[in-house]
Amino acid sequence: MELSFYDHINNAEKYLCDRCNIVELREDEWSNNQNERGIYCDECWNWIHLKTWKCKKCNSSGTIRSERIVIKKCQCGNMIQLYNRI
Repeated sequence: MELSFYDHINNAEKYLCDRCNIVELREDEWSNNQNERGIYCDECWNWIHLKTWKCKKCNSSGTIRSERIVIKKCQCGNMIQLYNRI
């Protein structure tokens, strides 16, 4: 039988991020930020997932790794949205 997030919390157990081992995980992080290697806080989850971008104005593109950045400014001055690389 698999225990839920709250079964562990009710047993006074704390979940820590498997990457940084500092951040205590919230329920949404525990549920959404899992892969075969572990369970991660939002910042570590964003870091391990490479982001891609493509500028519609000048057609340049690239990748970036960041804990927090979701919008980037292209060298042509256009604001672009970052997407998780698939």
